[in-house]
Amino acid sequence: MSSAIPLYEAQETARRPTRQADIDAYGGAMRGAEGMRWLSSYADGDPVKKDDVVRRMGGVYVANKDTSEIPNVRFLGDPIGIFDDQIVWTPQSQAGYVATGNQITFNRHVELDAVRLYINDISGLTDYHWAVLDKNDVVLLYQKIEIPGSTGFLELPVNDFIVKNGESFRIMLQAENYESPQTPWTYDWTSTLTPAPSSGQFYHDAASGLLQIAKNDNGATDRSTDLLAMVIGSTIYISENASRFVDYRMTVNPVDMGVYYEWLNCELLDIGSNIRNDRVCAIEGISPAGGNSEYMENLDYWSNNVSADFNAVGLFMGSVTGPIVTNNNAYGVDLKYIPLEVPNDWDIIV
Repeated sequence: MSSAIPLYEAQETARRPTRQADIDAYGGAMRGAEGMRWLSSYADGDPVKKDDVVRRMGGVYVANKDTSEIPNVRFLGDPIGIFDDQIVWTPQSQAGYVATGNQITFNRHVELDAVRLYINDISGLTDYHWAVLDKNDVVLLYQKIEIPGSTGFLELPVNDFIVKNGESFRIMLQAENYESPQTPWTYDWTSTLTPAPSSGQFYHDAASGLLQIAKNDNGATDRSTDLLAMVIGSTIYISENASRFVDYRMTVNPVDMGVYYEWLNCELLDIGSNIRNDRVCAIEGISPAGGNSEYMENLDYWSNNVSADFNAVGLFMGSVTGPIVTNNNAYGVDLKYIPLEVPNDWDIIV
């Protein structure tokens, strides 16, 4: 695990305007037809016009009036968590898969300092991932967690990232236990190097993690029941021979594409030499049904603990197909942040 997690790293470039065209596009939607004006050169105290945009110390700001005020953000104190120091956690569990977390909507500008995830099973039989989703459940970040040496909160520092007043997002911890995997199945399919395989074929792309397997195997037998069981956490092993093979773990559920099923963004576990075209290959699948996955809970916590800095609800997902259910319970996903004081004459873009 790296020393710092670049939260929203994939979205950073898209959200941070760097060219005049970006500023105009962003500003046209927020400030009217004239948009914003990017100042490529700015020194503290320079007079600016309303809607001028500057970059200062890693942040990007837009003036909300004509001003000479310096766009300076001030940190107010040390990092604080979203939970009371006296919170009491109760361990819970359910068979197979579970994902829990909290949805946070900040009522002020803050800088994120760290994410803290309660890891209660360090046996190695449970896979943990953490995810950040926006308010529409679009996944912004999904990352596997290296199992720590002891139970309790695992703290992952976050690189400098400002959350603006009113922004809402969800942080979830996914646990999946593999203590008692189901009996594997093995059938033959013929390889193809062209996407959208025909009956009896399969296609894969190790670079992108795309996997497509026809419903009918090489002997024209329908294997839909077994393939549909290859949900999140399942593993598929494909072998032409001892040296030409590839192993995947599913990160999404199968999608019915008519003749074949498709999995996107598969996690590459192992790979040998390239599997050649038009070769009969053995494909083995193991679904993730297992023992109990554990999570931490405090019932009705958010009903009794209200913060002026943010609003929060609990999130619970009891199966890989969802849905995500909101409630008033707190779950073992903490967020450390630092309140910010922002200048009166400037608005934060990023």
